[in-house]
Amino acid sequence: MLEQGMNKGQVIDHLVQKYGERILAAPAAEGLHLIPWLLPGIVMVLGGVLVAILIYRWVKKKPNDSEEESRSQAFTKEDELKVQEELKNWL
Repeated sequence: MLEQGMNKGQVIDHLVQKYGERILAAPAAEGLHLIPWLLPGIVMVLGGVLVAILIYRWVKKKPNDSEEESRSQAFTKEDELKVQEELKNWL
């Protein structure tokens, strides 16, 4: 082909016409062929947003001191006596 006077671009165009775009190392960045070029970036951005949301929710759900005090006060002396009695029955 080069002997016929074709340049590099013409040789590539001829081979693409003959065998299709699958012979290229990478698809052309146009039309539906944009999907393989854009999809990794989109997935990474969406993954980053998801991780940020999960971290935000995780940090937001940490109990503050007043919640811990109310939880500890929910366990009364009567409850403690019941637990001790049950432990005596089982041990």
